[in-house]
Amino acid sequence: RKTDATQVNNTFTVNPTTVVDVRYGFNRWPNLYRTVSAGFSPADLGFTGSWLSDVQYLKFPRFDMSLFSSLGAEADAQWAVYHSKNLLGNVSKLVGRHAFRMGVAYRRINIANQAFGHSAGQFSFSDTFTRADYRATDNRTGSSIAELLLGNPGGGTAQISSKFYQYTNYYGGYFQDNFRVRPNLTLNLGLRYEWETGLADRDNALIVGFDQQAQHPIGQGARGTLLYAGVDGNPTHVLNPNKNRFA
Repeated sequence: RKTDATQVNNTFTVNPTTVVDVRYGFNRWPNLYRTVSAGFSPADLGFTGSWLSDVQYLKFPRFDMSLFSSLGAEADAQWAVYHSKNLLGNVSKLVGRHAFRMGVAYRRINIANQAFGHSAGQFSFSDTFTRADYRATDNRTGSSIAELLLGNPGGGTAQISSKFYQYTNYYGGYFQDNFRVRPNLTLNLGLRYEWETGLADRDNALIVGFDQQAQHPIGQGARGTLLYAGVDGNPTHVLNPNKNRFA
């Protein structure tokens, strides 16, 4: 795993009693999960151009056969980039017997990813089409390998995936007073507030809830629809974060 890390820190001495500290940080972890057959073109197996034009990630297709081991890897290919950035500011101030300190913080934690799944196709083969009598309930005459060689799958799927850019924001602020009452007694007083948004997507590619009473598009009195982020006034993030996080 490759790691990119950057940090900038600057401390300002405003006057003999005031110090300001500002920091910025950025971390990034790019990941690419490649399957063993990455780059293999299904054209080598006889797939047509119209099929190949929709394949997002070239690899060996998946062939599942009854009574025999499968060919091809699981849906394990994907890319993902994890990164976070933060900006923090603090102010320290001495006033008599008080040592004040206050600050704010902002962080964004983000993941951009795309899971390709069975982009080159997943096909299942049984023995139905090669039985002496397709109506027979036994499998004494048919073979899933024979159906594979004939190119007659019993079913199949292919996946076209979307890119996601999901993130959550964190905000925090605090105020602290170290009050020296006497040479042997100091009171540490302070208040902190934190708030973290729910998960959101840059392109609003999320489902944020379910309305049980809304009219379903199929009509006929059916009710219940999904709520899509940013549509018809829906929120752009999931969950309902607690906004009363004081300490």
